[in-house]
Amino acid sequence: SLRGPFFVFGGIILFALLIRTCGLVVAGPVAMIFGSMASPEFRLKEATIFAAIMTTFCILLFKVLLRLPIPVIGPVLEPFFPF
Repeated sequence: SLRGPFFVFGGIILFALLIRTCGLVVAGPVAMIFGSMASPEFRLKEATIFAAIMTTFCILLFKVLLRLPIPVIGPVLEPFFPF
């Protein structure tokens, strides 16, 4: 079955397409939830909780601790979050 490779590779592609425009807040959860669909035991609630926790961890790690220039909120979302 090509289900696994399709969703894992698709998650990577979605992340690459969304990270610069929407930022890590959107790209992280979308990629993780889409990649989680590779498993036949996929549950949306569990995948959403996992994505929220991992995105928070990634923001803390890459933006706060390592101070990398990764956009947390991309240019598409900046008008909605003017802080």
